[in-house]
Amino acid sequence: MKVGDQRMKRCQSATKARSSGAGLAMFLAAAFILAAGSSVAVHGNENKEKKTDATTLGFEAYSSAETQDHLKGEQKFESPVHHIPCHGDCIPFYAQGAYHLFILKDGGWQHLRSSDLLNWEELPMALAKGNPEDADGEYCFTGHVMEHEGTYHIFYPGVNRKHPKGAMQMMHATSKDFINFTKHPEETWGPDGIHYKTRAQTPEREGSLEQPTFKDQCIVWNEKEQKWWMFMSAQYVSATNSCALAVSDDLVNWTQVAPINGLAPGDCTDIFKIGEWWYRVSYFTYWRAKDLAGPWSENNSGVGYDFDTPHLLVPKRLFDGERHVLIGGLRNFFGDVDNANPISTHCVAIPREAYADEEGFLCTRPVSEATAVFNKTVLDLARKPKPVISPLLRAWLPKDKVTDSWKYEGGALVNTDALLNEYAHCSFDVPDDYMLNAAVQLDSKAVLTVGFREQDGDQRSGYKLVINRRTSEIEINSPTATFPRPVKLNSNKPVTVQAFLVGSILECWVNDAHAFSLRDYDYPQGKLSFDVVGGMARIRSLKVNVAEGKK
Repeated sequence: MKVGDQRMKRCQSATKARSSGAGLAMFLAAAFILAAGSSVAVHGNENKEKKTDATTLGFEAYSSAETQDHLKGEQKFESPVHHIPCHGDCIPFYAQGAYHLFILKDGGWQHLRSSDLLNWEELPMALAKGNPEDADGEYCFTGHVMEHEGTYHIFYPGVNRKHPKGAMQMMHATSKDFINFTKHPEETWGPDGIHYKTRAQTPEREGSLEQPTFKDQCIVWNEKEQKWWMFMSAQYVSATNSCALAVSDDLVNWTQVAPINGLAPGDCTDIFKIGEWWYRVSYFTYWRAKDLAGPWSENNSGVGYDFDTPHLLVPKRLFDGERHVLIGGLRNFFGDVDNANPISTHCVAIPREAYADEEGFLCTRPVSEATAVFNKTVLDLARKPKPVISPLLRAWLPKDKVTDSWKYEGGALVNTDALLNEYAHCSFDVPDDYMLNAAVQLDSKAVLTVGFREQDGDQRSGYKLVINRRTSEIEINSPTATFPRPVKLNSNKPVTVQAFLVGSILECWVNDAHAFSLRDYDYPQGKLSFDVVGGMARIRSLKVNVAEGKK
């Protein structure tokens, strides 16, 4: 199991053991339901018989056309800001004035091109798997794209479990036009047995794709050493738990060297520089250093810093001359159900512009092309729309508390009960798919929960973004999973929330910097809600926009 999968399962198992503003909301909602004698059903329970332990399926089962058609059932919706479907990992690149995206498909690399990061045209396959006896006779796995002195390069791990030199070996292909790539099988190489394990040094695991692991190249120029550095995933001869490394003068001849001490191994690594900092991204986590050789900094738990949730898969970065853009996938789950196992396919997430804050920490925000798609405003706080108070809440609280829970003051929507630690909740009717932009001023001890697709009369339902000023923690959750992380919140400024809700995808950004992604299958529609405990909240602005005239 990959690190990202392990951490996701830990978050899921701990979901309802947490106490927060959302937890209080759920407790009160449960009390309302019991008091009213209601038997509100949580949408999605009727689908639980569809849950299948996808981890019991082998890679060959994932790869079959019949299984893929079944597993991609959740991708039936259309999105103006997501590429659907996506068969495997994404490798983005900017060349010849256009954005390019390579996606693992049919054992090779599919090639797409776009002028706006959203609408993609298909080009000829960049790589196809080789003949049965070749090092890439089964698959061309995730690798690295680059340009040097007018030549475009693809470095990738070829996979062939029957190859005598090992299941995975490093391979190289080049192109002058960025359309037609020529493989160079004579440059194929595998682990040296000195630093990284060969097949003979690896215990046999019948049918294993990683026997031994030797994959996920990322290549950067080390100005200090005047050499190309290739970071990769490999199995180490020693017990060192660090990122593997090879070096080259010419991008052809590579020398394997000792791994980088202190930089943890990671799948599908990407390494890039913004300002004075190098960033190493793996899944939804990053490390940073001012020198490629380290030291690479971690958080207080001894792992990298999270910049999203485990629902984001292996994002990689392109640079278009002005912006660093991360493009990755969003997990699909078996059977179109929230509480299910992840599967091998995914869809492409909204591209994220990556930047460093004033302290050098990595932040992201949605690219402006995605925001511009949502061009029609259907809800605007400036028009003073009337918030809806839940009928169950009305039945439970005294009338004066219900009617005065939220009111307009000077153009802002303000809750009036939260100073007394009482429960302030309101909701708005919204379309199924939309973009939300909101700015909320919170007291120092206030906990704000923004609810998406909440079912009428059931505050436990839907998907929640919880912003806790008291603990400086933000989490996104569903009834089956919770993903929290600490976030520095400026006490003098309103908290901003931008969220994209499309089909079974929810992507949120707080303060135009902190991303929280979640798949949301069980609730295809519902209300937009706000509830607050522990302090005052002033919703200073609120807009809901839809994509009119878009696919």
